[in-house]
Amino acid sequence: MSRTASAILPSSKIAEQVGIKPKGEQFERGNFRFTRAGKIWGQSAWKVEKTVLE
Repeated sequence: MSRTASAILPSSKIAEQVGIKPKGEQFERGNFRFTRAGKIWGQSAWKVEKTVLE
């Protein structure tokens, strides 16, 4: 069984944590999926989802 945890973060935080600046509408890195979700703090906002196995 699995569940999904998610958060909304700006591009700068994604780049800081993942090591790359997000581009496009959606991308995946490891167990994380990043989907563009509008704007926050003058930057692109990204919905970050991670599948967590229970």
